[in-house]
Amino acid sequence: MERAVYSVLERSGVWNIRLNDKVYGPCRSQEHALDVALSAARKAHGRGAHAHVMVREETGYRSVWCDGHEFSPEGLVRGRSGYSPAFGL
Repeated sequence: MERAVYSVLERSGVWNIRLNDKVYGPCRSQEHALDVALSAARKAHGRGAHAHVMVREETGYRSVWCDGHEFSPEGLVRGRSGYSPAFGL
């Protein structure tokens, strides 16, 4: 199965998206970079790929979206029945 890992990161005041080992950008803002990464991840997931979007923060990476599941800032995954703990990511 294809794997598409989108990392939204800021370096020297510029927001970019890293897909696997390639860097794309610059983006106007973190929000713009997230929108682009999420759109691309949803398309990849629709083609059958394992797709994951993360944002690099001061303390490390935070998962935002993975295979159709949106994560809250607290690290919980939102599914059909609300939020539950996100294990294994």
